[in-house]
Amino acid sequence: MYYDEIALMMIYSGNMAGTDPNAFEYLEKVVRSHSRRILVQSKRISTHCGNTSVGVQDIFFVLRKDKQLIAKLKEALRIKNLKNNIDDELDNLCMFEDNNDENISNIDRPVNEKLMILDSITRDMNTEEYVEYSKSRETSFTNKKVSKFKELIGVQNLSNDATEILGIISRDLIFEIVQWSIKVRNEKYKGKKDKPPFKLDFNRSPLSLNEIEEGVRRVYFNLPYRI
Repeated sequence: MYYDEIALMMIYSGNMAGTDPNAFEYLEKVVRSHSRRILVQSKRISTHCGNTSVGVQDIFFVLRKDKQLIAKLKEALRIKNLKNNIDDELDNLCMFEDNNDENISNIDRPVNEKLMILDSITRDMNTEEYVEYSKSRETSFTNKKVSKFKELIGVQNLSNDATEILGIISRDLIFEIVQWSIKVRNEKYKGKKDKPPFKLDFNRSPLSLNEIEEGVRRVYFNLPYRI
């Protein structure tokens, strides 16, 4: 269903070497499971607050420990005019006691880390390679047909706003999986000095399903929020 999009997302994430074809179905399952687990937690929040459906604010509460992701999602919604009063909704959120929130000043650190990774990925590209890479940057789970993504995650009665958020989360999830999978690959060749730390070039062997599975395991081990 999303094999082409996932392939492009993996290029954007630093994997120029290709991927085991079996990995695409596996990654679709990971995206589906991740989205549904977020929705299960969000539904509990929504029900506790007396609402009948999952809203943007419910998803944000589930993700609240990942301040950088929350900031990114809010900005994406503002840009697309999906929720003009998102801040008002968050202010009125039915809150639970939480004493473990990270300081908001820590948001810039992961943003800068990702910019460093993207710079490393594109630094040695020629014009043709960069043009192709730029196309992959526009790939999304939801930018063409929201209903298709709803079908993937198996939930139809979800607002477009909430679906858009899950699409962005899923795209970021693919990025993190690829980066961890590349680290897994590089650990096999610690003595090699010519390996780029954040990408697999075109002349490398494709990422294997085993490497991607280990990448997924490490993503969940390091996930800022729990689902």
